[in-house]
Amino acid sequence: MPGLKHLMMSGNVELKLQTNMFSRLSSLNYLSLSHNNQLTSLPLGVFNGLSKLYFLELANNRITELPPGIFTSTLSTLESLSLNSNRLTSISAGVFDGLQSLKSLNLGDNKLECISSDAFASLPSLWSLNVYGNSLITCYNPSWPGGSMPHPGLPTCVNETVCPGSSSSNASSPSNSSFPPPPSPASCSLTASWPSIAGTLLDPSDQPSPYITGGLGKLMTDDEEVWVCQYGHACAQGSGAGATDAYCFIYNETSETFRAWGLASELGMHRKIKPS
Repeated sequence: MPGLKHLMMSGNVELKLQTNMFSRLSSLNYLSLSHNNQLTSLPLGVFNGLSKLYFLELANNRITELPPGIFTSTLSTLESLSLNSNRLTSISAGVFDGLQSLKSLNLGDNKLECISSDAFASLPSLWSLNVYGNSLITCYNPSWPGGSMPHPGLPTCVNETVCPGSSSSNASSPSNSSFPPPPSPASCSLTASWPSIAGTLLDPSDQPSPYITGGLGKLMTDDEEVWVCQYGHACAQGSGAGATDAYCFIYNETSETFRAWGLASELGMHRKIKPS
């Protein structure tokens, strides 16, 4: 069907995407892959050959991440991309490379907790951005396009935001493929609340926050999606690591409590030190 222009594959319970799946549909202008409850990932090269695609619908699925290079094949003509109502937790810089014609991007109603400052830097034509419905986003970046739709009342981000998957970061993502054995003695606890931690991260003063935070990515559960590390915590100092290390906890959003995870140095977390 080389002349096909519209294709809707919505509501397919057993839909399985493959590399080069649409490579023979070079005339396709509109593709909908929405409302597929089993769609959790996008294989690299799945959009190869779609050199005339203008609209791509990926809403209302269960996609958890966007692999680097997923849109860099032949989607230079794409103008509208819908990724709303999925399970995305972060948007790293470079994810949307190759979409120079993109005008509208919908990321609303996901589980986004981190959007890199440069996430949309490669989208010169973007004027409509929807990130509404992502409650863990704590600030609005001035680099976002003028037509952005974040939560009302979000403050402007003070510091650079870099999410897991970027070449450098304020705080790195867990490097382990699974949770390490709990290294936590019963005395290791975090009494601060999540709002108070977020407040220190948004403090416009030059005083650095004692906390770093990030998303658990593939390690997340329905109740646990983010981690936080505190520099100067008694459990870090008690380990002999000194002031340069932090002790990390995993936040349970249901119970609003923190459980001990381990030393930042052992988990692969670090804070980017900005030049003075």
